[in-house]
Amino acid sequence: MGFDRAVPLIIFAFVIFYIALNPLITTSSPPPPPRPSDNAVVQALRLEVNQLRETEELVKLSLEEAHMLRDLSKQSGKSTSPDSLPAPTPNSQISTPSNYPVPPPSPDPPASYVSSPQETNYLSYLSSTPNDPSRPVVNVLLYNKFEGYLDWWREADFTKPARELCSTVCTVTKDRSTVGTADVVLFHVKTHSKGDFPARVDGGQKWGYVSLEQPGYAPLINDKSYTSRFDYSLTYDLDSSIPTITVSPHFTAEQYHAAEVLPFSQKDGFGSPNAIAAFVSNCNAAGAGKRQTMMQELSKYMPLHSYGSCMHNHEEPSMPGCKAGDRACNKQKVLRRYKFYLSFENDVIKDYVSEKVFDGLLGGTLPVYRGAESIDMFMPSDRSKAVVKMSDFGDDMKALAEYLLELADNEEEYNKYFEWKKEVALDRFQGVLDMTAYKYTSLCRICEKVHNDKVSL
Repeated sequence: MGFDRAVPLIIFAFVIFYIALNPLITTSSPPPPPRPSDNAVVQALRLEVNQLRETEELVKLSLEEAHMLRDLSKQSGKSTSPDSLPAPTPNSQISTPSNYPVPPPSPDPPASYVSSPQETNYLSYLSSTPNDPSRPVVNVLLYNKFEGYLDWWREADFTKPARELCSTVCTVTKDRSTVGTADVVLFHVKTHSKGDFPARVDGGQKWGYVSLEQPGYAPLINDKSYTSRFDYSLTYDLDSSIPTITVSPHFTAEQYHAAEVLPFSQKDGFGSPNAIAAFVSNCNAAGAGKRQTMMQELSKYMPLHSYGSCMHNHEEPSMPGCKAGDRACNKQKVLRRYKFYLSFENDVIKDYVSEKVFDGLLGGTLPVYRGAESIDMFMPSDRSKAVVKMSDFGDDMKALAEYLLELADNEEEYNKYFEWKKEVALDRFQGVLDMTAYKYTSLCRICEKVHNDKVSL
């Protein structure tokens, strides 16, 4: 082959190599600095989001360059077909479908995560000395109906520990007559009317809207004439002022790490060792119809045991060691018998992560996740993978099934998804769990931000 024919191939190979290296390349401009009042966990999440966005822009630029070279090659009449290039070296011991690559390894953690708990205080919203009288007081008013959605006024679980254990004396009330002395007034979006607002109080009072729901259930979130009236947003979006999730408040980072994982050979799926378990009961609402369609497609390529009402084909067995009526305990013990757990959100919404994937982690199984692309940021480790992401397969259920079946036959590769349980630094993950709206720490985080914003004025 002549030199003039070899040059385009060399250029094309260089471009492919450049694209492959893009996740390891950083741009010359640094990401925007974290907000001064954010705690360390939120700062770390924001920085990783910025790094992912920069990588995405680099990939787009690289693809544009590749397309330009392809067009130039066509104009010169020289072929640069990938078929003429050497085959890439496999990056995994597992053989995968020829039409889809092995899911990429977890990226190197951002610098903000590498610090040990001794260097970074991920739990800054908590007081090192409970009931310390020198803590600043922050008064919170829950303006409209939170009942039935959030129990933030309940004394034993929320208001008492918020007063005693937060880095501030965080006091909470539903009494609207206190609006004049409230440091922050919170409005629950789903139960709020656009016309129901008090008069603004001068002196730095903050307003915040709260929603754990996606826009399909709380449409005011998308109404800029409504959201523009507030100083703070408390939603699942990592770009909100105080990101808030819906994971169970009853388990600590230590309990996630200590949760039992059965040996590979004992994950028999109750007689179907290659099966994936599903507990899905919302079949159509809020975008869930596509999830059901994908479950049906997945079941064509591998056994799917559905214990929920959607595609129900298995009855949940009563597991030994659980009290009568303890559904969480029973579900965890059922999941331990499976290698895989279908953890698909109702729909794919930016940063919306529900309890589903956390149920899989507690159950000692491998969650197969479809939802927020930022899911890795919520996982126990920033250094090792803990879930199989549907996004790595482009919603191709056949490719996903082939990969899972390969994992089900390769104990060494399967167990790599549980390396996170060997790590000992747990404060970062505890900070993620404390983002839940169902624990008093949500109030601690609100009051910490209000106080820090006042101090920074």
